[in-house]
Amino acid sequence: MANILDYLDWRGDITFDTDPFHPVDALILAELSYLPCDGIVPKKYNESVTIADVAAEFDPENVDEKQISFCFLQDQELLSKLAESERFKNIRLTGYVSRTSDEDASQFSAVTCLLPDGRSFLSFRGTDGSIVGWKEDFNFSFKTETPGQHYAVEYINAYASQSQNDLLLGGHSKGGNFAVYAAVFCHQKYRSRIQRIYDFDGPGFRDEIADSEEYAAVIPKILSVIPQSSLVGQLLTSNTEHKIVMSK
Repeated sequence: MANILDYLDWRGDITFDTDPFHPVDALILAELSYLPCDGIVPKKYNESVTIADVAAEFDPENVDEKQISFCFLQDQELLSKLAESERFKNIRLTGYVSRTSDEDASQFSAVTCLLPDGRSFLSFRGTDGSIVGWKEDFNFSFKTETPGQHYAVEYINAYASQSQNDLLLGGHSKGGNFAVYAAVFCHQKYRSRIQRIYDFDGPGFRDEIADSEEYAAVIPKILSVIPQSSLVGQLLTSNTEHKIVMSK
């Protein structure tokens, strides 16, 4: 069965001018957030590097093993293909943040991708290989807000206060939950700039959030995609329709 690496082999030479941004591109940028880019992608929003620049500097030997996800080898291959792709190589990355804390049981990472059409895709990382990351996942079931969700709201507020770009949000697994949560609870003046939220197999929310007016207001903007065998994406409540895709 074809995957995003095959997509890059097939469509990587087609620019966004020819074929506009669509959900598979969002999935790729969501997956890109799993790569630890400390010291490579700038934290400051007035600085940025291209995906090709990141690929040239990325050294897997320098990565903290706590930040290594289950798909680390595949993500390295993804980065190499993106750097060779006319479609993705010149996308600029900025606003990289990665924090893990045993004290408050939080694991949060995000990066902003500056698209050629002038929009910004805020990509939220899902669970990495740390025990803390998994502990935060379990906390979704009994906490109305986890530290990672709080950081996601802070992240979009900080970026939107410094940029006038329209926004796309996305993430896989816990990152999808963060993307939706950030859209629901970010500053009201920024919500109108959010055009689409891509939630790839992300868990839902406790009922007090899923049944809120704030959540209902963003539902039309959410594209929720889950695999046939989804477990994480079926947890808790989402109140959104899921697009189910074949998977192996």
